[in-house]
Amino acid sequence: MIATLVIQPPSIHEGGDLVVYRNGEVSYRHDFGKSERASAYFNHYAVHYADAEHASEKVTKGYRLALVYSICLPTGMQDLKQNPDSVVDDLAGVIRDMYTEESCALLLSHEYTEKSIGEMGCGALKGVDNARFRALEEANALVPVDKKLRFFIAKLSQDIDNRLDENGWANWFGRQEICWYSTWRRFRTPHN
Repeated sequence: MIATLVIQPPSIHEGGDLVVYRNGEVSYRHDFGKSERASAYFNHYAVHYADAEHASEKVTKGYRLALVYSICLPTGMQDLKQNPDSVVDDLAGVIRDMYTEESCALLLSHEYTEKSIGEMGCGALKGVDNARFRALEEANALVPVDKKLRFFIAKLSQDIDNRLDENGWANWFGRQEICWYSTWRRFRTPHN
């Protein structure tokens, strides 16, 4: 079994949220359309990894029917099963193999304000940025102290202005600026 699929036909109820945990903390809460007031009109679906720690909260009012399916790979496709820990283990291996002075950069997919990064550090990261950073953090925890990565969030700005002068020659002017932030809250070290 690789995943669990929960299908909820239309129903009017309170409670009954599906809560998925990661490291003992709520990672995701699926309310099956209650917050949009759509639970009474549409089918709602939720899927989670089979080994994910999860719970269905008690229905406190009304009735709810849920169809729960175990998703399994066919016998001939077992090699496609992905172990989420293997990604972290692979990353830890790469970190262990890095040279002492070697560095790497992870470009972020979302845009963030300086205020959110300055106040929340890595807590401001969302979506795929958050998932990638957490995987790197987990991998970093598996390597010896002398091999551990130090994480920083940096804003890199580069402006290039390209113009032709009165003689038709191209002139360009450039400016580069970088501002470093720690990954933890309320700590900023600017460098221009």
